[in-house]
Formats: sequence, C-alpha cells, structure tokens
Amino acid sequence: MKSIGTLALVGPALVLLASTATGAPSVSGNDVTIAPMALNSMSNPPTKIMNAIVLDIMGRPVGAVRKVATEVSGKPIKVAIELLGSHQIIEMDSSNLSYDEADNVVTASFDQSQIVQMAGME
Repeated sequence: MKSIGTLALVGPALVLLASTATGAPSVSGNDVTIAPMALNSMSNPPTKIMNAIVLDIMGRPVGAVRKVATEVSGKPIKVAIELLGSHQIIEMDSSNLSYDEADNVVTASFDQSQIVQMAGME
C-alpha cells in the first residue's frame, strides 16, 4: 500500500491534503479495484481527470491536471499539468502517464527532478 496526497484548489494556491490509496489491484466481494492503465490507451477519459492529482514515478505529488488534449477519436495525446507550488504549466505526452480512475490519480513515468527540469525550474 502506498500513501498519496490529494490536491485542492484554495484561491490561487494548490494545497496538499493527506489521503491514502492502494497501488495494487484487489477484489473483495463485489468491490473490484482496477490497476492503473496507460493514459494513451484510453478512449474518452472521464471528465473528473481534470481534477486529478499528478504523482511522479516515486509516488510523490508534483501537480494537478489542468487540460487534456485529445485526438478526434477521444484518445488523449497531451496533458497540461500545473506544478505544485509554482503555478507553472508543463505539457506531457500521454504515453508518459498512467491513470487510476478509481482514485483519480495520474502517475508520470518521470521522477520529480526530471519533471522540474522539463519546466526549466532548476
């Protein structure tokens, strides 16, 4: 089980609130948890993804989804992510992201330092 955080918009600032989620699929009775899937393999991602937190590959919160660009077919191609604490927006190719719809969490295939480099915030 890995611990994650959730983001809430409070005025212009992003605030980190504590919560937990499981990272492994589980089945208990009728409750089925589906493993995260590659975002670029989805068709028409749910609108709630616009409020999803974004974690780095180590499970650390790095930002929040602000926009998802899709092909005409609805397949995601790019995701705009607002970085935690900076209000800076970076775009990431959807092939570098996975999405856990149950927990509304997007995970990048990069660590926090690589994401900071993408933003030019070194």
